[in-house]
Amino acid sequence: SRGLGDVYKRQVACWHWIPSGYSLPVWLGFALVVVVFGTWGDLVESQMKRQMGIKDSSHILPGHGGLLDRFDSSFLAIPASVFYFALIP
Repeated sequence: SRGLGDVYKRQVACWHWIPSGYSLPVWLGFALVVVVFGTWGDLVESQMKRQMGIKDSSHILPGHGGLLDRFDSSFLAIPASVFYFALIP
């Protein structure tokens, strides 16, 4: 199993991919956008499944809610993040 040390190493290794030059409040705003819209995307997809009366969105990952459940939070979080950074001067 992987420990927190491995997670930290990955974060440090990927840090150079993150655009620099933004202040801490901008990054905190970005984190808030991802949390809010990611949660909203998950809830929207779950509500759609409930309205259709289905448990899993596909049979590719049985018992996990289907393949769509792996990406549902991204459907709103990614566009919201792009829009957020488009608004930052």
